[in-house]
Amino acid sequence: MKQIRCAVLVTIIAFLTICASKAFAFQVNPCYRVLEIKNGVPDQGRIRAWFINTCWLKNDFNTVHEHLTNFAINEYLEPAYYLRNPKVALVNRAGGDSVNFITGAEWPKGAKPRHTTYGIIYGSWWNDDPLMFTWGEGANFTTGLLKLRRQFEDTHAEYRGGVSGCRVKAADYLPWHSHYGSMQYLHFMTNEPNAGDDQARLRKTTSEALLWMEFAYKVAIKKIKADDPLTEADEIKLGMPRVDLNYCLEDKKNEKVRTLFAPAGTDYEGRNLLTPDVALGSMLHVMQDSFSPAHTCRVDEYVAGRPYAVLTKVYNYGEQVEANLGDYHHDKDDYPGWLITYTRTGKHVYENDPIVVGAWLIKAVDQQMEWDDVRKHLEQTIFKRSDRPASEPSPACIGSSKA
Repeated sequence: MKQIRCAVLVTIIAFLTICASKAFAFQVNPCYRVLEIKNGVPDQGRIRAWFINTCWLKNDFNTVHEHLTNFAINEYLEPAYYLRNPKVALVNRAGGDSVNFITGAEWPKGAKPRHTTYGIIYGSWWNDDPLMFTWGEGANFTTGLLKLRRQFEDTHAEYRGGVSGCRVKAADYLPWHSHYGSMQYLHFMTNEPNAGDDQARLRKTTSEALLWMEFAYKVAIKKIKADDPLTEADEIKLGMPRVDLNYCLEDKKNEKVRTLFAPAGTDYEGRNLLTPDVALGSMLHVMQDSFSPAHTCRVDEYVAGRPYAVLTKVYNYGEQVEANLGDYHHDKDDYPGWLITYTRTGKHVYENDPIVVGAWLIKAVDQQMEWDDVRKHLEQTIFKRSDRPASEPSPACIGSSKA
């Protein structure tokens, strides 16, 4: 039976890997849901012996977003632990050097507001999988992988929507827009053409990313409720295609904020509880991708005497893949060097990295900080642009072959 199941899954994965290299930003791996550290390097493991990656080349995708998100959670919950035990890189509520983020990463019953680790990590997947195809298990999961693979092809007149039997025209398809269209800001990418002023493109992308993060932040702090309507005005403001069309809703009035952030088919109460954490995870994804050398150029620069990785350029998808004569996007979206330094030593190479700022953002959510203060902090840290004069030569981009 195991061999038959494996053979079927091999066929599915072979089908998926045709476009696997184009699918993700900083990589996610929804097939592996156990986060591990091996020899000081982030790694991943399967939940069950028969789980899908029994039949998949393990290194095709790495759990980069998952680790970054989990580390941000840990630094928020247990900052003192990192000072006492800098070499123990994976600290979690389950103990040990691995964690199943679906079942094993419980938040302590303390004074801090409680979230679910899996909800926030699902949110870090959302930007890559906005119709939430890969959140299930068993047959639902394997079918979801097929749908996910298809969403990254641009050769279809229509695509599968977020519920069974739903078909969505290409122009209205949310996943396509999130990677190639008007919502590339979800991955801190520009949709501007290659030729253009670097600083203008960077300012525009930062503005669009912060516009999305403002919306998601208000959902995360529940200022915007899960059962509030998601209006056409919201969609236009965010450059988003109509979400109701992606779920084939008969009446747009039934489109809620939870429609966007929680899978259809579950109970309303459960979806309402999940929605704020998914919105929070989506914000973390944007920040994490802004540190990917496939998406941006960052350079070393001291800011008020502190080591920062500051932004100088932002890329569109064509610049990452076509213009680089290969899959620059996939090649550059592996575990970055600064993350490996962190897992081995507990030290931050850059004090504005997405773990540091991610932990701060979770704190901001739990303290219900005003968005204007949050935005200002993000602009001064994770989205800080270089102050180097244009007349000076710029150093090599962090993570590039020349760096």
